[in-house]
Amino acid sequence: MKKFKKNAVLISLIGMLCTNILGCSANSNIIDEATIATELDIGEEDYDVSRFLIQDEEEAEEETIEESPEILEDDNVVYTTEKSTVVSVPVVIATSNVNIRDDIDGNILGVLPEGHNLELLEVIDDTHYKVLYYGQEAYVVSKYATLATIYDINSDVTKIVYAEEDTELLIPSELSATGEDEYKAIPKYECFEVYEELDNSYLVQTADYVGYVSKENLILLEGTFVVIDISDQNLKLYANNEVILDCPVITGKPSTPTPVGRYAIFEISHTRYLIGRNNSYRSWVDVMMNFNGNIGLHDAERRVTEDGKVLGWRDTNQFGGVTQQENGSHGCVNMRCNDVNFVEVHTGIGTIVLVKK
Repeated sequence: MKKFKKNAVLISLIGMLCTNILGCSANSNIIDEATIATELDIGEEDYDVSRFLIQDEEEAEEETIEESPEILEDDNVVYTTEKSTVVSVPVVIATSNVNIRDDIDGNILGVLPEGHNLELLEVIDDTHYKVLYYGQEAYVVSKYATLATIYDINSDVTKIVYAEEDTELLIPSELSATGEDEYKAIPKYECFEVYEELDNSYLVQTADYVGYVSKENLILLEGTFVVIDISDQNLKLYANNEVILDCPVITGKPSTPTPVGRYAIFEISHTRYLIGRNNSYRSWVDVMMNFNGNIGLHDAERRVTEDGKVLGWRDTNQFGGVTQQENGSHGCVNMRCNDVNFVEVHTGIGTIVLVKK
C-alpha cells in the first residue's frame, strides 16, 4: 500500500536561499535574512536545538485523552467504484506536539504537530505507538496521541493535476463524517492524485481528502516535478506519477512565507556562500536550486566535514514538524543534504515546482 497522507479525512475522532550572491527572501527585492542571520550569529557551539523540540514527555503537562476507537484492519474496504477501492487505515493523531523517536527511549527524529497523523504499525504496552515516519519505524508516547482511521485509495494513480483556480471537492456520503454528501472548498494550487476518470470529474486524493473534483480548471502535471506542501512541511518528488522522494523540509516562516504557486527551476549552483545584505550573514550551501527569484531549494542540514569544519545550521531532527512556525526561512526551502542532492540528480532546469498550502 502507498504511503499515507498526514492530514487525511479522519473517521470517528475529530468529527471528524538564491540568484547571484543574495540570500533567499519571499520577494526578490527583499534580501535581509534576519532568521538565518540570527542562526549564524549564535555560533555553532552555542546553538540550542532544544528550543525547536518538544519538552521531554515526562515533563509535559498532563492531558485527558478520550477513549480511542477500535483499530480497523488494513485494507478494510469502505467504498468501491468500478476501478478503485477505498480502504480505512489505522493512524496515530497527535493531541499535542509530540516527539518522534527512533526507539521508545531513543533519539528524537522530529516532531509530530498537533492534529497531524502517522500510520500506526503497532500499539506497544499501552504506553507507546509504533508508527511509520518517512519509511522508518518510529515511536510516539501514547499519552500525547490518539488513534483513528483515515481513508486511502488502494489503486494506481493514473495522473496528477493541480487546481488553476479555487475549486470544490465532493466527499460522498460513504466517506463523509456526517454520513451525507459534503462539499469542501479547495484552494488554488492544491494537488490531486487522480485514480479514476468520470465524464466531468475525477476520483482523487489530496493531502486531506478523498472525493470527487470537477475537471474544470485542473492542469496536468507530467514527467518529473516537485510538490512542496507548506502545511505539512513536506516535499514530494514525482516521476511518471510515482513519488520517488518524500521528505521533511522547512519553508518560510509565517511573516516571510514561501509563496504558493507554480514555478520552474531556472538556475542551479554549487558550493557557494549565500550572503545577506551588508554581510549580515554568510551561509555555505552545497546545492542551490532557484525557482522563484532568490527563492530556491538548498541544503541547510548541520554536518561536519572530514577536516572538522562545521557546515549548515539546522540539526537533522528540526526538519518538518513545527520549526517553520518560529524559525522558518525567509522564503527558501531548507532541506537535508541527501534529500536536496537526490532532487538535483533527478531534476534540472525547467523542472516544475508547485508550492501549495
